[in-house]
Amino acid sequence: MFCDRLKTARINANMTQREVAERIGISQTSYSFLESGLREPSMLHLRRIAALLNVSIDWLCDNHPDEIELVAAGNKK
Repeated sequence: MFCDRLKTARINANMTQREVAERIGISQTSYSFLESGLREPSMLHLRRIAALLNVSIDWLCDNHPDEIELVAAGNKK
């Protein structure tokens, strides 16, 4: 699920919600809604998140479920 993968990628990047939010140009509250599954990101913000957290959009959107082990191990794509 997107919200779970988003949180995993953020934690693996050693960043806080506030840091990610500031770097992608949204409020911390809006970002927390993304991690809780209450909102979905725009394509612009999805691209920024993927680039910042060094993961693919496909992985974030659960299009490649086998990549979870790579991210969990710190070998982010």
